[in-house]
Amino acid sequence: PELIRRAYETALSKQRAGDSAGAISDFRSFLKLYPRHELAPNAQYWLGEAYFRVADYPSAIAAQQKLLVTHPDHLKAPDAMLILANAQSANGDQGGARKTLEDLIAKHPQSDAAEKAKQRLARFK
Repeated sequence: PELIRRAYETALSKQRAGDSAGAISDFRSFLKLYPRHELAPNAQYWLGEAYFRVADYPSAIAAQQKLLVTHPDHLKAPDAMLILANAQSANGDQGGARKTLEDLIAKHPQSDAAEKAKQRLARFK
């Protein structure tokens, strides 16, 4: 278990240091090796964020959608939805982005992400 946690922490430290490409590689390996580990949903979230940071919006969308399908009630779900909406918007899907923001507000109204979603929605109108 310590080895698994260290693999996750190494990937996360790369992400925090701005090495998104390294983080993508490490999180993909982590998810391949430990798909059922308790940290797998977090790794899935950070993978999506790393893809977003390198402007690989289709991969960011796919990564966050996978998290939301497999762990819809996870703590990271509201933030994943926010990144999903940003990636959809950056990828030219304004309608999808708007729907994701509306879903975020409806499903997680008390979250910080919902507040950000309200601000982003206001800019759409």
